[in-house]
Order: sequence, then C-alpha cells, then structure tokens
Amino acid sequence: MRASRAYYPCGGRSPRPTGAIWLGVRSRDAFLAAGEAALTTKPATGEELESDRLKARLGAALIERDLLNEKIAILEANRPLARRRLKP
Repeated sequence: MRASRAYYPCGGRSPRPTGAIWLGVRSRDAFLAAGEAALTTKPATGEELESDRLKARLGAALIERDLLNEKIAILEANRPLARRRLKP
C-alpha cells in the first residue's frame, strides 16, 4: 500500500459516497460530462458584448451618482467631508 493513500477499513473503499453519488450520478463519465457541460459557455455575440459593456458603464455611473448625492448631503449639513485625525 502506498503511503499517500488513506486507510479505509471498508475493504479499501471510502466510507463516504463520492461527489458524483452525492449528486445522484452513478457513472464517473456521466459526472464528468455534466461538469463539462456546466463549464462551457456559448460564444458571446457582438451585441451581447456591447450590452455587457454598457451595463458595466451604467453600474459605474450609478455608483458615482450615489457617492455624489452622499457628498452633497454632507455639504448641505455643514459637516466636514472627512474626520480630522488628532495629532499625538
């Protein structure tokens, strides 16, 4: 027996079911095929790429708008934007 293998008293088999059995797949090949299918993605078209780019720009603009609104609220309340540190 190799040193890197764990000892299982159940005749050399793992006492726990493997990941494939937990997922309800009995065949290793079926398990691997399902994993490959989950990892593959359909090729993105130019329209999808443009849509994703615009969504990212919109998200950044919305975050910037929220930060500016927060800054305006602080300035209107006559509070300092940042707290001053006390010198030791």
